[in-house]
Amino acid sequence: MSPTADGQTFLSFLLVGFLWGATTPFLKEASGDSLSKEELKLPKWRQIVISLWHLLLRWKFLLAYGINQAGSIGYYYLLGSHDLSVAVPAANSLSFGFTALTEALCLNRTLPDKYTVIGSGLILFGVFLCMKGQPS
Repeated sequence: MSPTADGQTFLSFLLVGFLWGATTPFLKEASGDSLSKEELKLPKWRQIVISLWHLLLRWKFLLAYGINQAGSIGYYYLLGSHDLSVAVPAANSLSFGFTALTEALCLNRTLPDKYTVIGSGLILFGVFLCMKGQPS
């Protein structure tokens, strides 16, 4: 691979990891409990339908879900154009780091400890090395 292709590939994995990781905390927060006490007494199938309806009415959930799905489209593109042994762990591990960062910076949760930061940096470095070591 040429240096330009390496950089583009690395940025592609970084983008997919960001789109997945940055939306995960928002999806979790926006999909919180939405059933009232009366609705909890209904049959289970009606509770599921009502919960889905409540999710579809929440713009924060829909926005985060749409961005997350854009990451999934990019992921499937990467799966088709790159080695699976690099694409799968790269995108998934990068999303972990972005999830921790997003929770800390945007949702005022605790900052990741130094071991998480070091581990995320090593993951990033490892992804880069795996892409560098791939034959053209």
